[in-house]
Amino acid sequence: MGGVVNVIDNRIPREPLDGVTGKVDLGLASGNRERSAAAMVEGGNDRYALHVDGFKRRTGDVNVPVSLPCEKTGASPQASRICNSASDAQGGAVGGSLFWDKGYLGASAATYQTTYGTVAEDNVTIGMRSNRYALEGELRVPFVFIQSIKGQFSHSDYAHTEYESGVAGTRFTNQGNDLRLEARHERFAGLEGVIGLQAETGRFAALGEEAFAPMSRSSSQALFIHEELPTSWGKLSAGARTESVTVRSLGSTETTRFESGERRFNPHSAALGALYKLSPTWQMTGNLAYTERAPKDYELFANGPHMATVAWETGDSSLGKERSTSAELGLQWKQGAHQASVNAYQTRFRNYIGLTASGRTLDELAAEHMLLRRQGKGTFVATHHEARVRYRFLRLAADDEGEAGRAESRILECRRLRAPAEIARALDAPVGRVAAALLELSLTGRAELLPGGLASS
Repeated sequence: MGGVVNVIDNRIPREPLDGVTGKVDLGLASGNRERSAAAMVEGGNDRYALHVDGFKRRTGDVNVPVSLPCEKTGASPQASRICNSASDAQGGAVGGSLFWDKGYLGASAATYQTTYGTVAEDNVTIGMRSNRYALEGELRVPFVFIQSIKGQFSHSDYAHTEYESGVAGTRFTNQGNDLRLEARHERFAGLEGVIGLQAETGRFAALGEEAFAPMSRSSSQALFIHEELPTSWGKLSAGARTESVTVRSLGSTETTRFESGERRFNPHSAALGALYKLSPTWQMTGNLAYTERAPKDYELFANGPHMATVAWETGDSSLGKERSTSAELGLQWKQGAHQASVNAYQTRFRNYIGLTASGRTLDELAAEHMLLRRQGKGTFVATHHEARVRYRFLRLAADDEGEAGRAESRILECRRLRAPAEIARALDAPVGRVAAALLELSLTGRAELLPGGLASS
């Protein structure tokens, strides 16, 4: 609700091209030492068209006029830059279309890959990749009441992995399919418009300690109609959409904190619009709309630390549909190549769904081990119950010795490493497996090899 995104990129040409055209873009920036390059080439004739594009962009840490601390491995501990704000991205696409007298058929494949630092954590980087494949066509052959049929299908495959000091951690994946068919009908009682259907499916998964939402499956099917009535003074328009949405949580194989279940929704939406010509250069527009939206999977079932928002997000599986009513009034002027417009609108929501503060204080969240406070470093989302983790990994006696078997200790150093041969043998693990090396001071004077790492005293 509340916005429109233009995603027209001509990767699937919809009209014939005459000859070959292209462009090249080179960029430099001093604020973050950016270096970028991009190119695009299109060519064809009245029967076929081809599109190719690609880009590469690399930036360093953003420069600032003050000196800031940095704990990133290998970086200067104090510098005039935002620590861990560098990025590296590249991508491209290829697409083409075939044309005939009564329509066209085209396809495209696109990829986007990037690695970037998270300024909230100095040693955490994100590796992301997104691939998208699309098929699109139109058939302009009159049939009974139909003038033309247009179809679009796309498959997207998204994944990103969080790395801490180069070691892979939580991994998020999202795969989706989108099918849209629309038919333009013949003029009837003065009305011109389209009727259609749309179907979407999605598969989300998050694996790792910092997963904030469970594995889920989402699907939706929708029918829609849009009609216009030209008049002597302007135009009237109307549209409607009805959907069936299913959101299912599959829980997690790594933790029990996620709720499993399924919710079904039937959102409905409708809109009315009018355009009135005040003069050859001035026109007034007005729109009324009622919209319903089904909650997303994470809005229903989230329960974990989300690093992107630096918060512990908690969903509500009892949420209902979000509803909104909006009104808009506009005034437009156009003369030749010159134009201007002004718009006013108001939107009222019921059962608004958004990320809002829970009302609990930081002290309450820290007491529940959802947040960790570090003197001089701030407040952080906790991914573990720290007391349990210390007992599980830092005890120096067997489980059956009970409370008396726990030792007083102090951690002097903790780091991740690829286990060399000696440590791998002690852990009965493959050489090169990620392990935690702990340097611990024990007040009991005893030392023992700890699960997942090595400790000495």
